[in-house]
Amino acid sequence: MLNWAKIAPLDISLRESLDIEEERILLYDSEFGYKPNPGGQTRYWNSVFGGFSEDNYSKPSYRATALIGGIGSGKSYTGAVWACDRAIKYPRARGVITANSFSQLSQATLTTLAEVCMQYNIPLDPIRETPEETALAIANRRPAHCLLGPGRAYVYVLTAAAFEGKKQTNRGLQARWGWFDECAYSSEDAYNTLNGRIGRGPGKPMIGQICLTTTPRGFNWLYYRLADPSRSDAWKKTFWYTSCPTWENQEHLGDEYVDSLKGDFDGELGQQELGGEFLNTNIGLIFKYFNRNDHSLTGEDAQVLQHRPDERLHICLDFNATPCVAVMFQVRMDECHVFKEFYVLDSDIYELSEMIRDWLVKVKQTQEIWLHGDASGKNRSATSKLSAWDIVWNTLKEAGIEMKRKFPNANPPVSNRIDSFNWLCRNEKFFISIDDAPETVKDIETMTYAGDEMDKSDILRTHCIDAMTYGTHWCWPYGGRNRIPKHKAGGLPGIHPN
Repeated sequence: MLNWAKIAPLDISLRESLDIEEERILLYDSEFGYKPNPGGQTRYWNSVFGGFSEDNYSKPSYRATALIGGIGSGKSYTGAVWACDRAIKYPRARGVITANSFSQLSQATLTTLAEVCMQYNIPLDPIRETPEETALAIANRRPAHCLLGPGRAYVYVLTAAAFEGKKQTNRGLQARWGWFDECAYSSEDAYNTLNGRIGRGPGKPMIGQICLTTTPRGFNWLYYRLADPSRSDAWKKTFWYTSCPTWENQEHLGDEYVDSLKGDFDGELGQQELGGEFLNTNIGLIFKYFNRNDHSLTGEDAQVLQHRPDERLHICLDFNATPCVAVMFQVRMDECHVFKEFYVLDSDIYELSEMIRDWLVKVKQTQEIWLHGDASGKNRSATSKLSAWDIVWNTLKEAGIEMKRKFPNANPPVSNRIDSFNWLCRNEKFFISIDDAPETVKDIETMTYAGDEMDKSDILRTHCIDAMTYGTHWCWPYGGRNRIPKHKAGGLPGIHPN
């Protein structure tokens, strides 16, 4: 086993002053071992495992546990200790270490892992002269992996991109535990794929365990799983988190450093970036004028938004395989009242149309229906004589209700739809039932820009807001007819609903 003292000059004098065996792992040592900071770190170990010790093999209380911390709070350090603890106690179990980007993984996450191994004399292969060089050696290995602990536990080292998109290059791996660093800055799709890989392969009796360490990023997918009061009972049983503010690590960071951060981050930004709090800040958000407290209703309050069959119904569609979505609203007193959504994974337009048709019959809709959505859905392909809109129209007409197509020949610019929706929110003309349209609320609260365009890197997001804003832009076209696509002469056919 490698003795870190031989390659870490900063540790030589310390090691020589200690009368201890050179190859002894110090992680659990009562005097020189890891001791979590009071506050979030201590709360994490006590709540999840009942404490931190060498002989503690307790099963975690939840499958996915999270330490949500501020800048420099020691959250990633705790995640590295967690990974080492798992590898030492369950050497036959494969693990996964991942982060939101290659730079984060190679320059921060793995560097922290190497520092923890150096400090507590934990074997790590490959190794180099410094933690930074060790991190790069691991990240650049093909396939990227490391061997951790005295039992040389095999640990996959991957970026979140390996779990995203259509290829998902590491979809087939099997592991018992995973540490996901800065997960809030990755997609929900990446987490879902990783989650499906954890709890498999050798290493029993260890059960599947995931440690999440990150600074929060507003009300994104992670918030909805960890902290949203309305999250499902299944998520309440699966996920647990605690916060770890920056100032709890002040002893190691120094007063001057922490004070400088407090000067840079104040108000809500400071609460998020330093306090590790989930806040629905509008920093970087596309739909920044939407406020959950003002525009979303729940429980009995949401009854004012409920469907009325004797009023015109607006059905907004976006055509995808997964998810296939539709958002419904009605207009009252020149306000948009969103009361229902259809959000179906691994589906198609046939199935979605049949679901909407059956719902229309069930609720006994009598007044006309306006159909809004993606204008490209009217295009036919070489393999099908029917367009998406043909399928929708032919299926919904079976309900026997008058319908009208209310979408232009070509889609308006995305920026126009964004402006129109933001105008609705600024003028308090938009209200939505968070109980009956939760995915739409998630889209509104989480969408950000990637350059000049809407960030669509997460395949599960944007579809509901895309569908809905086709309808809201048609009914409330902010800017009027001067807001036209550059490639088309003539005005948008926006029609006021009244």
